[in-house]
Amino acid sequence: MRRFSESHNYAHERVPEAEHVSAVSLIFVLVGLMLTLPVFVLAGEVLLGLGLVRGAIAFAISGMLLTVLATFTGLIGVNSRLTTYAILVSAFGEAGSKAPAAVLAFLAVGWFGFTIGFFADALNAALQASAGMSLPRWVCAMTGGAVMTGTVLFGFRGIAALNRFAVPLLAALLIWAVARLLVGGSLEEMLRVPGCPSSPVGSVGGAVSVILGAVAALAGGMPDLTRFAKSEKDVILANAVSFSFGAFVLCLMAGAPAVITGSADFSANLLQLGMGWPAIAVVILATWTTNVVNLYASSLSLARIAPDCADWRLTAGAGCAGTIFAVAGATTHYVDLLMILSVLIPPIAGVYIAHYLLTGEAGAAPRIGVRFIALAGWIAGAAVGAATAYSGLVVTGAPAVDALLAGCLAYSLMWCAARAGSLMR
Repeated sequence: MRRFSESHNYAHERVPEAEHVSAVSLIFVLVGLMLTLPVFVLAGEVLLGLGLVRGAIAFAISGMLLTVLATFTGLIGVNSRLTTYAILVSAFGEAGSKAPAAVLAFLAVGWFGFTIGFFADALNAALQASAGMSLPRWVCAMTGGAVMTGTVLFGFRGIAALNRFAVPLLAALLIWAVARLLVGGSLEEMLRVPGCPSSPVGSVGGAVSVILGAVAALAGGMPDLTRFAKSEKDVILANAVSFSFGAFVLCLMAGAPAVITGSADFSANLLQLGMGWPAIAVVILATWTTNVVNLYASSLSLARIAPDCADWRLTAGAGCAGTIFAVAGATTHYVDLLMILSVLIPPIAGVYIAHYLLTGEAGAAPRIGVRFIALAGWIAGAAVGAATAYSGLVVTGAPAVDALLAGCLAYSLMWCAARAGSLMR
């Protein structure tokens, strides 16, 4: 294993062939992204609102839609071998790309800190229930932040190595939890538990919207991961297995205890099943596998803003910033801002997807500093996403998808109009 000072994230150049990985490695990383406490809690909320059968339908639809979105962006990554933030240059321009890169960096660092705070609270609850002990919140947060930052300092291969170990173990622990659940009850009993129509996820469409909104940034940043894939086939296979199948099964297993206990608190549900220390292992692994990718994404976006700074310094700086957010408790107020920012992320992907489909360019040096039609497309997509999220306007039923499609369409129309205008001169 290389020392972190020798690690290379390839933030400014194409990933060399020697660093390419198979679909199997990519699957472990992508599945690890979905194995996180916030997703587990969301899975419980969905099953509480819809019941087991309709909840499964919502997971299946969400997984298929995420597969499609992630494949579009992922194929751009494997063909260009560049980061999302380098790809933004060809669409937004050299100077124009720094605005979306800053938003993506802010979001990724924020979610890193938020998840560490979630980790600290869940770990303390698990320790208290299983061992009658507790640690200061700041100790849990700083320890988690240091370990996760250290993993990312070894680059993509460090993340892949972690997930090859953690994902099978975490999946086994979830299977054990479901087995204990079925021993104490029955599948028929779980199927009879009704949903709650008054819940925010009381309809299949509402649940799909919430799920996609929670993972929209993942699809938009897929090139950061797929640029390491060996081929387009590896990307397509990895996305299909990870999101259409893996995420579906894992969400069902993670949310199933909520159907019996009536609570979406995942850690408390595991403790109620008598899992004790294994519950602590789930809390640690579920946070670790996902948060390393949050930090990895933030370091790549910061590399776009500060190109002269060493990769490892950007990673360490982002990790420290996120950990400070968690220790200071700033993430309590940060979540509301992150919800607003989530409307801004999908149209960024919509713009660079449209640009790639129209021009075939990804990462090519632009001739202008700012491509204003890209910024306009981003703004238009964000406006549509905000309207469908907060005003009651319904387009597809998923504001994140509305924002992405609107950004893609707006940029395409403006690009075609600009192209037609230049040809008529």
